Amino acid sequence: MKTENLPAISDQDMAQALQHTADDAGSGGTSDVDFMNFSGKTGKYQVGQSRIEPDPDQVYLVEPASVLEGWICWKASKPVGHHEWLATQRAQRAVPFTDLEDHGPYRDGEGWSALIGFGMLTLDEAAKNIKFTVNSISASNALGDLIREISQRMAAGEPYMPIIGLGVTEFTAQDQKNFKPVLEVDVWVTRAAAAAYFDGELSEDDLLNGVEPKKKRTRRKK
Repeated sequence: MKTENLPAISDQDMAQALQHTADDAGSGGTSDVDFMNFSGKTGKYQVGQSRIEPDPDQVYLVEPASVLEGWICWKASKPVGHHEWLATQRAQRAVPFTDLEDHGPYRDGEGWSALIGFGMLTLDEAAKNIKFTVNSISASNALGDLIREISQRMAAGEPYMPIIGLGVTEFTAQDQKNFKPVLEVDVWVTRAAAAAYFDGELSEDDLLNGVEPKKKRTRRKK
């Protein structure tokens, strides 16, 4: 996981719900969130316990404050161990590899692997919370590339909240066909614009076209 360059985030007004989502998931709590995963064998995204494939035209607003990392342990094709924390809480909650429980013996491909993910919001009226996590190397690299660009834009003072679509690409590894996610950025928006959209002050077209909300005037005290 290469999230160590993610800067500390202070402007979290719109991030609170997704932060609580990530916290609850890491501590065994419950929250109003749909979980998304990606299969490197089929190239499909799936959401929720029903494993519904999302609308391919759906776009999502990624919340940088919800970037998370951790570990997941697979055995007999099932997760048997799990630790996760927000990237901004690494110093307080991170679990080092040497402290992970031993669920062995393991077969080839089993055991602990690094986990990375983030929270997203759909732009429809429901504004659903989506938690997207992956643990394969190829998928982790795809998410890591986006997180790295978020970090760079944040440090440069540029709009850093990406609105993305979900794509897929095929590759061959060890003579086997595999798939990895492609996170296609439609536009980068400011936090103010994203908040204005969810407050009904900007339309979806405005948001996708990079329109900024009008600054509200404050009256001077007499």
